[in-house]
Amino acid sequence: MRIIAGKAKGKKLLAPSPEITRPTADRAKEALFGILESRFIAEGRSFAEINFLDAFAGSGAIGLEALSRGAKYVVFAEKNPEAEACIRKNLTAINGQEKADIYGDVLKLPKAKSAFSVVFLDAPYGKGLIVPALSYLRRAGWIGADTICIAENEAKENFTGAEGFIITDVRKYGRASFIFLKIADDEDKK
Repeated sequence: MRIIAGKAKGKKLLAPSPEITRPTADRAKEALFGILESRFIAEGRSFAEINFLDAFAGSGAIGLEALSRGAKYVVFAEKNPEAEACIRKNLTAINGQEKADIYGDVLKLPKAKSAFSVVFLDAPYGKGLIVPALSYLRRAGWIGADTICIAENEAKENFTGAEGFIITDVRKYGRASFIFLKIADDEDKK
């Protein structure tokens, strides 16, 4: 597992034991960031302007990739102590401590000062945690009208969405699928 692009390109990352996390494959991670970069370019934005929440962060590889590509600020949410220790070591290895914070349980995050640009959720497969996490994060102010939400799910699972959100895209990469969601506005409900 490594950083794919940006200032820390090629940096190897520490990961907790496989019983604790299931890292996103490099190929899938590269595709995810290609999609995000294309969207930012189309909107006239760059990584330097975004706040990124890596929920159920594991080793922190997704948030670390965002930092390497220039994200303004990244929050990691991970409640496992071994995984959290890996995130801290990985942050130090890429000199990212000044632009990041680490919290525990996603469902206990404090209220956000403002909505984040991107919320990535990589919950353990088959546990049904994505829908409650989306709902909680919206109520706590982490997700706003312009937030790009991405849920990584096992490709064979049938994810039908979450109340108050619409699915805008689904991409499959091997065992994983990325489900892109946004808050449904009044026009989307018609």
